[in-house]
Amino acid sequence: KEGGVYSLLARQKSLLYEDQLKKGDQALQTATPLELFYRVLRNTIIADPEMKETQREIHRRLFLFIKLGLKDEVSEEITSLVNRCFQTVTPLVNTAEKGEEDLQNSTCYRFLSSIGLFYYKTDQPHRAVSLYSRLKSLPSIGEQIDDSLLYPILFSEAILSASKRFDIDPFLLLSIIREESRYNPRAVSPAGAVGLMQIMPHTAKRISLEVDGSLKGDARENPLTDPERNIYLGASYLSRLIKRYKGLSYAIAAYNAGESAVDAWLRNNYSQEDEFIEDIPYGETINYVKRVLSTYERYLRIYGQRAYGEPPSLSH
Repeated sequence: KEGGVYSLLARQKSLLYEDQLKKGDQALQTATPLELFYRVLRNTIIADPEMKETQREIHRRLFLFIKLGLKDEVSEEITSLVNRCFQTVTPLVNTAEKGEEDLQNSTCYRFLSSIGLFYYKTDQPHRAVSLYSRLKSLPSIGEQIDDSLLYPILFSEAILSASKRFDIDPFLLLSIIREESRYNPRAVSPAGAVGLMQIMPHTAKRISLEVDGSLKGDARENPLTDPERNIYLGASYLSRLIKRYKGLSYAIAAYNAGESAVDAWLRNNYSQEDEFIEDIPYGETINYVKRVLSTYERYLRIYGQRAYGEPPSLSH
C-alpha cells in the first residue's frame, strides 16, 4: 500500500544521497568508488594553498594508491586523514564567531562533511555511521547532520524477507544490527560472533535445524558474513525470544546475555519491564538493552511507526 514498508524501503537506497546529489555533480551517481573519492578529495582539500605539508604527503600517497587500485591502502589512508582532520576541526567548534567562520572555511570541515557520502557509496556504512556520530557530537556541526545518516535503512530486501517470515518489526531488526555490528557484514567479535547480527557459529547451526529441519546451506558457500543468511538466522532467533518472553526488553536481554541468564533474573517476578532493565546485573547487558531500545525509538520517530505498519504483537 502507499506509504507502507515496501514503498518506503524501495526509496531508501537513493534517499541517503538525494540531497547531496541534487546539490552536487550528477556524475557522482555513475562514478566508481575510487573516482568518487578522487573528486571528494580534490574538491575539498587539494586546491587549498594553505594545506600543511604533512597533509599533502598523505594526499600524494592517496592518489598513488587510487591510481594503482589499492583499496585497502586507500581505506587506511582515509582513516588517518579523518583522524587528523578531527584534531584540526574540534578546537574550532567551541570558539566565538570568528571561529565559526574559520570552521566553515576549513578544508578539513569540508572534507569530513563529504567523506561520509563516500563511505555510504562504497558499502562501508559502519564507517559512515561512526564518522557521522563523531560529527554529531560537535556543537557547530552536529545540528547539520540529518538523523537518517546515523540511522540508515540498509539491507532492505533481506530485512523485509526475514520480517515477513518471522513476524518481527523490521525497525527492530535494524536496531539490533546497528548496535551489534554498526551495519558491518564482516564484523567478528573477540568471542567469535559473526556478521550483522553477531551470531555464534554453533548458534547458527542450532537455529538452522530448528527453523528448517536441516542446516540451511553450506557454511562455506553461504557464510554468516552473508547479510541475507545472517539476518535470516538472527531474525528467527530474536522472534523466538520475543514470543517466549512476551516482553521486548526480556528478549533483547536474552539476545545479548543468553536465555539461561534471563530465566534466572526473571525469578524475581518483576512487575514492570523497566524495573527488570534497571536490575540487570550485567553492565554490558543493561547498556545493550537500553541502546537497542533507544535506537528502536529513533527509527520509529525518524521514519514513522506506521511506515512499517504496527509492530507485531508480543502475545503470540
